[in-house]
Amino acid sequence: DNIKKIGTKGSIVTVADGLALGKLIPEKKAIEATPANIAKLEATKKDNKTAVTIDQTYKNQAYAFLNNHTVVLNTHADHHGTLYQSIKPSQIFAVLKDALPRDVVKHLREVDIIIPTPMKKTGDHTYRLYEKEFTVTVKGE
Repeated sequence: DNIKKIGTKGSIVTVADGLALGKLIPEKKAIEATPANIAKLEATKKDNKTAVTIDQTYKNQAYAFLNNHTVVLNTHADHHGTLYQSIKPSQIFAVLKDALPRDVVKHLREVDIIIPTPMKKTGDHTYRLYEKEFTVTVKGE
């Protein structure tokens, strides 16, 4: 948590003994900056940085796959190509789970798929995975 006018989570700051002992430490908003606690903080920061790097690696693999493959979603539509219901993220997620490499899929979540506007017709539609766009071809059955 951020503490107004004192510091942010993970920062090492100097405060008055009374503030530290009377408020911050008892309320579990701070811990004493012992060598062991500082080492633990640095290890946590390193682990977080590694996790972000790994996450970006899987995102890049997903983007590369989507740029080189056609994603096709089959759904129900009338003879004019009007879908009986708009496409939901869960439907795209199911298709991507089948299409993407297994190690990438385990880092993908349904909430990472963004549908900018409701899609109610068959054809090519643009969706977003994280912050990049990709195209899904929607076919009627």
